[in-house]
Amino acid sequence: MDQRLKTHPHSCEYTTLVYEHGTHFVLPESLLRKALPIGLKFVLRFIFKAAKDYPNECEATRKDIDEKLSNALEKWCKE
Repeated sequence: MDQRLKTHPHSCEYTTLVYEHGTHFVLPESLLRKALPIGLKFVLRFIFKAAKDYPNECEATRKDIDEKLSNALEKWCKE
């Protein structure tokens, strides 16, 4: 995605985030907790191999993305 953004004109500001462990489909932790308040880790382990092999790292990835996204949205709303 980073390479694509570099080669196509746009006016967006973006930050590239790379995580060693996470699933290919990452949603913010708070969103997932609202959708699945009970059994989230079980469901993710069932669906994604990375969540099964690296559950703590995947959770940390989701929480970090959640924090960064929340901060970016808060900053954007203040502008």
